[in-house]
Amino acid sequence: MTPEDFIQVYEKKSASHRFDEVDPLIADDAVFWFNDGSFSGKDSIRKAFDRTSTFEIQDERHWLDNLRWLVKAEGFAVCIFSYHWTGVVEGVFKNLGDGRGTCVLRAFESGWKISHEHLSREPILLS
Repeated sequence: MTPEDFIQVYEKKSASHRFDEVDPLIADDAVFWFNDGSFSGKDSIRKAFDRTSTFEIQDERHWLDNLRWLVKAEGFAVCIFSYHWTGVVEGVFKNLGDGRGTCVLRAFESGWKISHEHLSREPILLS
């Protein structure tokens, strides 16, 4: 699988809001940085992921665009992108966030995995 294919799979599985779907795509020692904190290791990342999934959002959609590969090498790859998040909260369609991201991928025997993700956006209010 190419790094480009991997990112498409990750984007799709992330949209499921089930951490078990993305768990195999994340390195055990991964570090994720978000506006609300830094999360090191899968247990910490799972808690951050699950916290976001507790909001009741209907017709949720999130997607990446402006994907640009800064590095693609034998054992690692780095990309930057824009992301967008929309959905219906309490009956009202909302833009839940736009931002930018960086993903560092590392090659393992089992395939590509995310070693680092950094997402930044303006804070949002769901209520």
